[in-house]
Amino acid sequence: MKNKKTLVWGAGFLLVLALGLFSFLYFNRRTSNKDETYNTFKSITSSDIIAFGENKQFVAMAGGWGPGKRYTVSQEGHLLDKVDGEHVPNHPQRKGEYFNLVIFDLDQEGYPSQKVDLYQVVRSYNSSYFPIDSDYITHYQGTDYLCLIIRPKGAKDSDKDKKVFLNLETHEISEIPEDYKKLNPRDHWADPSNPTLSRDVNATTLDAIAQENGYVLLDHLTRDTSKKGGRINLTSENPQVKEILDRGGTVYGRQGVVTSEDWFNHMLHWLAPEGGE
Repeated sequence: MKNKKTLVWGAGFLLVLALGLFSFLYFNRRTSNKDETYNTFKSITSSDIIAFGENKQFVAMAGGWGPGKRYTVSQEGHLLDKVDGEHVPNHPQRKGEYFNLVIFDLDQEGYPSQKVDLYQVVRSYNSSYFPIDSDYITHYQGTDYLCLIIRPKGAKDSDKDKKVFLNLETHEISEIPEDYKKLNPRDHWADPSNPTLSRDVNATTLDAIAQENGYVLLDHLTRDTSKKGGRINLTSENPQVKEILDRGGTVYGRQGVVTSEDWFNHMLHWLAPEGGE
């Protein structure tokens, strides 16, 4: 009788063990078979950038962010976007994900770049936050900063987001100074030393001349893809700039260097028909 009871208990134990193993394998298989879609994006490279002008004070870029005085940036990443067709909200770093800032030095020959792990730099600042996106670059008190958007872990939407400064030289995060907020109350990309550049240009006939030649001119210059671009001094004198503009790129003035007068005088010549003044 004792042996029979032992046999029954043993068989029961083996059955429970088998069911547990089956359940583990079944649910593990279901989890591993989930259809995961990633958002993978690449940074521009140094070949997508050209600094030009007599003092290299203008920059043409085929992507990336409008430059500061010395630096400009782009991003690369591999982030989980959907699981079984369902969108995955912004979240802290998961296994296999990466999100890097690529910083280009416009003062150095060939515009060498450095990669900064945005997850790591935000963790070093405050481990309860994670990076969401980069907003704009600004040159403030002699330093180029990236305005970075971060979010507390566990927050579901953007109402808890916070903006901070990422020093593009030291790669350290700091709070945005109150004095800067007063200089830039609308919190958009702007050169604090020359915040009216766009309005100054629009107060002249230059923007109309740009449109006639197939370009859009504000505090930057781009091609108007709805029109055929004319042959102008800018593109004939700077073939590399033309190639970048034809790829959908943008021409910027470097912050703290190009004044409204500089921008106007150069664009007055560059937007003229090829060979004209």
